[in-house]
Amino acid sequence: MNVQPPGRARRSEDVRAAVGRFSRVWHRLGTGALPNAWNDVVYRQAPEPLEVGQARALEAIVEHGPCRMGELAEVLQVEASTATRVVDRLVNQRLAERMPHAADRRGVLVGATASGVARTEMLDGRMESALGGVLEAFTVEEIDLLTDYLGQLAEAMNEWLVSGADLMPTGDA
Repeated sequence: MNVQPPGRARRSEDVRAAVGRFSRVWHRLGTGALPNAWNDVVYRQAPEPLEVGQARALEAIVEHGPCRMGELAEVLQVEASTATRVVDRLVNQRLAERMPHAADRRGVLVGATASGVARTEMLDGRMESALGGVLEAFTVEEIDLLTDYLGQLAEAMNEWLVSGADLMPTGDA
């Protein structure tokens, strides 16, 4: 018979309850009207709007500099064909450009144009302004803690996904 010490059982119940509360908040952040409304305000209602996927791709190109399509797809965590379609749209809007790879005659790099850099800066400003309005009720220390915890969460989620973990119960339920 597998009997857990009372402290462990209580801790497990506390963790389960905390995970449940976190899950409900996570769901509110990631689905439904909230993220759509947020993306509308930041990206789609901008003076020069972009779809969210295009904005994220452009931000990655600006941040990482000219790169191969496969590298961009990896950064964005999408299939190469998806990255290619997004880049096609950015090129058509003159926000990105394809250029030959200096060391590989067959290689092609994608980089941001001056207009692409300017658009990214404008969208970053909109995001910072929107977040500033949301976070003004928090202290600097609380914002720093939230930032640190969200960074740790993003890293832990990525590691969990890369590990090939599944959702099978662990047996201690």
